[in-house]
Amino acid sequence: MIYESLYPTQLLLLLPVAMVSGIMLGQGIGMIASIIQVRIRDVKQIIDLALRAAFFLSGVFYGAEIIPAEYLHLFFLNPIAVYIEMARAAVIGDLGVLQFSNIFISVLISILVFIIGSIVFVKCERKAVKYL
Repeated sequence: MIYESLYPTQLLLLLPVAMVSGIMLGQGIGMIASIIQVRIRDVKQIIDLALRAAFFLSGVFYGAEIIPAEYLHLFFLNPIAVYIEMARAAVIGDLGVLQFSNIFISVLISILVFIIGSIVFVKCERKAVKYL
């Protein structure tokens, strides 16, 4: 980072938050999808298609600064897009168009998805073994 004249700032603390929140979101969605896929086998193709579309919509290849201002709130409803922008802000040292309200909402969504996924998985785990 110093080679590129980027020095660590307080925003570096956003990186672990983005990582843990992203893991919680993925774990929650994974637990829900695993229960659904045991019951309905064709869900795998739908999940693969949705993941491919979400990959390109999440802002991996582009930053949030190229999104028009009137659509920025819709873009930041995707928690993964917020986590990618958080990682960029941690490295670059500038939040850009990202606001702390977007971060709060995304972390809250991740926590809720994780809790719901855990509840669904624990509740349906014994029944899912019958369908295997």
